[in-house]
Amino acid sequence: CQAVLEHDKAQRDPLTQLPNRAALVQSLRQSMAHAAQQSQSMAILLLDIDHFKSVNDTYGHLVGDDVIQNIAYTLVRQLRSTDVVARYGGEEFVVVLPHATAREAFHIAESLCQAVRQSPLALPSGKLLHITISIGVYAGAPVHGSSWERLVGIADEAMYRAKNNGRDRVFMSTPVQTMRSHAAPIEG
Repeated sequence: CQAVLEHDKAQRDPLTQLPNRAALVQSLRQSMAHAAQQSQSMAILLLDIDHFKSVNDTYGHLVGDDVIQNIAYTLVRQLRSTDVVARYGGEEFVVVLPHATAREAFHIAESLCQAVRQSPLALPSGKLLHITISIGVYAGAPVHGSSWERLVGIADEAMYRAKNNGRDRVFMSTPVQTMRSHAAPIEG
């Protein structure tokens, strides 16, 4: 029983209690293998907190920790029971959406942006700290032998495009026709 508790603890990020990077990698590998075996689509979202350095510089690292915890809580509340959200590192999170099409992934990512935008952190002073996130999305059917690093890297590139185009938005790694982000057109 103690060994199980220790293993579970080793798989959790201490700040957010979300799965940590090691647990994420294990989950990604399983989801990718299943998707490849079934020739099904899946999606990977890479989320980054916008202007996080200025939060830490202005309010301190304890408030920065509160922001990370608030976002983790918001993400968990928004996702489906089959989805996996993990802290990837620093102010980045990765969400794995099994069986998700590009269209579904886009809509989920948009709802995550909106949920974070609508969940400000109440500071001790009573002031509300409004936070936004930028999300890059990979969606597709991985082939056997695909590396998780490559797919996360594709989502990461899309996330940087979201950052470079104004933040608080979703960018897809490949174009999805007839959809528009609330803040910007989708580009491939």
